[in-house]
Amino acid sequence: MKPSYAVKPPLRRQQNGHGVGKVVLLSAVVLVLLVKIFLLPYTRRYPPLGLPENCDLSKGEWVRDPDAPYYTNKTCFTIQEHQNCMKYGRPDLDFLKWRWQPEGCDLPRFDAAWFLHLVTGKSMAFVGDSLARNQMQSLMCLLSGVERPQDMSDSKDDNFKRMFYPTYRFTISIFWSPFLVKAQLADTDGPNHTGLWNLYLDEVDEKWASQLHKFDYVIISDGNWFTRPSLFYEQKKLVGCHYCLIENVTDLTLHYSHRMAFRTALRAINGLASFKGKVLVRSISPSHFENGEWNKGGNCKRKRPYRSNETTLESLDREFYEQQLEEFRQAEREPGVRMRLLDTTQAMLLRPDGHPSRYGHSIHESVAMYNDCVHWCLPGPIDMWNQLLFLMLGERTECAFGVCVNAAELPHVVCTPMRNGPSFVGRAKSLPLLPLPSLLRHGFVVEFMMYWWDATIVAALPMKPHAYRLRIWGYHHAHGNPRTLLFSILLILLVLAIISCCNQPPLPSYNDERSSSSSSASSLSSSSPSPPPPPPPPRYPSIRLPRDCDISQGEWVRDPDAPYYTNLTCFTIQEHQNCMKYGRPDMDFLRWRWRPAACELPRFDASWFLELVRGKSLAFVGDSLARNHMQSLMCLLSKVEYPKDISNTTDENFKRMFYTAYNFTISTFWSPFLVKAQEADTDGPNHTGLWNLYLDEVDDTWASRIREFDYVIISDGNWFTRPAMFYEKGVIVGCHFCLVDNVTDLTLRYSHRMAFRTALRAITELDGFGGKVFLRTVSPSHFENGEWNKGGNCVRTRPFRGNETRLEGLDLEFYEAQVEEFREAESVGRAKGVELKMLDTTRAMLLRPDGHPSRYGHWAHENVTLYNDCVHWCLPGPIDMWNTLLFLMLGE
Repeated sequence: MKPSYAVKPPLRRQQNGHGVGKVVLLSAVVLVLLVKIFLLPYTRRYPPLGLPENCDLSKGEWVRDPDAPYYTNKTCFTIQEHQNCMKYGRPDLDFLKWRWQPEGCDLPRFDAAWFLHLVTGKSMAFVGDSLARNQMQSLMCLLSGVERPQDMSDSKDDNFKRMFYPTYRFTISIFWSPFLVKAQLADTDGPNHTGLWNLYLDEVDEKWASQLHKFDYVIISDGNWFTRPSLFYEQKKLVGCHYCLIENVTDLTLHYSHRMAFRTALRAINGLASFKGKVLVRSISPSHFENGEWNKGGNCKRKRPYRSNETTLESLDREFYEQQLEEFRQAEREPGVRMRLLDTTQAMLLRPDGHPSRYGHSIHESVAMYNDCVHWCLPGPIDMWNQLLFLMLGERTECAFGVCVNAAELPHVVCTPMRNGPSFVGRAKSLPLLPLPSLLRHGFVVEFMMYWWDATIVAALPMKPHAYRLRIWGYHHAHGNPRTLLFSILLILLVLAIISCCNQPPLPSYNDERSSSSSSASSLSSSSPSPPPPPPPPRYPSIRLPRDCDISQGEWVRDPDAPYYTNLTCFTIQEHQNCMKYGRPDMDFLRWRWRPAACELPRFDASWFLELVRGKSLAFVGDSLARNHMQSLMCLLSKVEYPKDISNTTDENFKRMFYTAYNFTISTFWSPFLVKAQEADTDGPNHTGLWNLYLDEVDDTWASRIREFDYVIISDGNWFTRPAMFYEKGVIVGCHFCLVDNVTDLTLRYSHRMAFRTALRAITELDGFGGKVFLRTVSPSHFENGEWNKGGNCVRTRPFRGNETRLEGLDLEFYEAQVEEFREAESVGRAKGVELKMLDTTRAMLLRPDGHPSRYGHWAHENVTLYNDCVHWCLPGPIDMWNTLLFLMLGE
């Protein structure tokens, strides 16, 4: 007998539904009336400060502005004396009549009242050097038309000021921290008479970092002070310096300290759990000294802005700017603090006319920096920084009770269906605009979060369990106004009444198989939104070139963007390849890139490269050109991270460098013959030594360590020109130019081929080696008018075209032997699971007679063994292309 089913009770269900609906609808009407009566009269509305998507604030032109300036030194009392150009008689005031017009849009005018509404009840800190103070004073001048602040500082030091706007309960503070990290003045004079500093590059400056949690907004910047001579400390140990002139202390350059200090500061901010504010990173402000440095008579006398095509960012400013962008992007990806980039660099580059020059003091006054081309006149171009700040704070803004809500700062509105259906993400709206009856009529779950007397009240209206859920945050502050307070109390009571009427367990539905437990779980989950997942690590596509692309053949073509580093940004350049340091006058050799036949090479991407080799190790095996190759790679990677020297020896031929953030190791093994070798005579027949080469015994210096590495780059060539005795199975079999009776001269070609064969066989027969081996082919030298030790030189200043030269002589024979031996070893290795690749750079380097140091690998008066170097390559220089090819092969 079939079981009988109970009759469904639709009437009771409908009555309960209608009862709850009436209560909710009535409450909604009352709520709307309360909003209109109490809230709207106290609401001041500003339009959002949105800009078109194609608007680039960092690029543009300065255009005429007849309405400027918006204040003067007579209306603003907070101008620093040294930036008070009007007071000290600057005769040309045309520099005031310009405004910044970004590409694709116009900036809104700075509105002081609007700005103060945006920051009501909040606090803002400027952290950096005197330019941070310059910006803070500009902001106070712009706000002076509405209210002047009260000085609430605990100190009379202008570097640590706290200014308070009582009407708006807004505080501005300045923290002077020119290096951002812990710093001590070790010597008040120092090598260039500007002092010698101890910089603790991994320790943030607690003067500002310990106060950060008190602020809603922090504007952080750095730059100018890193030019001072400094000693660098990490983990309390001296690791290097910039221009300290101390023996046995490596000069790591000012770029190392700038990057590491900036990285430490941003990491400290991201790691501060108690800080809930927003950080704006202001990029570097270029100086404009001409005809001398800042302390050697340089000045800035121009009277109008540059056009964007009249100048470019270069040298120190460019490197600092690029480092800031790279470190900012890395910090931005980390979970933690919200960061924005206040990119003012290009705009300020175009304003050589905006500095005080000699009008920052009385003409008869003796000052340390007579001509100031670093700071900015007030009023002046620096006011644009605060115009951008105003824009960033005011994006999509609504104001109520004198308090403005930035929609960009509100939590996201999360709209998701409880079951299958569309989902979307939107932005919150402030409470006065809520179409509440409409929301309730369509069955939404509405959740109010209200900030009142520092208390939080959350109310949920559980409607249809299958409906969408919408969370709306309304920000309101009671400032003691009776109507505001009354409205807040009534609103709370109303919400609580609705909860008491409506928060009943839902009856089971006879038309739906959903259980009450699942519906309750859904309601519970709706009131406790989970935090957003951390951003995924960057994903890089594989690098693929067309099949008909031959990277070993091609031409060198112009590259206006090169070089990608300099001797000032890279501390690992060997002295003898540091052509810039030793005064090479022609820099055109830097402006070329290799274009293979039938394709274009991708640019070297340091971040991408380091991701490819994360957790791995790479060894360079060979002579000094292998070391030249390794140093080029470290220079290219220096834009992302500098490695730590973890070598077990001070010998430059056996270095081990470690990239902490990527757990990546680079090592070099000096083995010029690749096989076992001993110097039998330090002089020899041609005064370059006489060597014993054991052509069938691999050099265990590197071969015994090969299992430790994931990638090995092996090369040889130049050293086989030296006189040598050849041994096989411990017995002498011949020599090259040994001039020994009864010993057959087998020529250097024999020893080169046999040694190369032995090295490749040792790799392919190595048990347990699962890495990848790259053979870098021979690098041609370019001596003309003599051999390397007989006055030969390389004085050409541009690359050869493809039809202007060809590979011949010894270089051709070495290259052919390498290719033949590689092909034999490749087939053997493939059978044994060892992957061999050819890094064929020979043809490309044949065309670069202009890329060697020549006589610019040392001082002109210095007596060195190799006077004209046409073997190695300048850094930066053509050799960087080797690592572009390596990057390509790793990323396939």
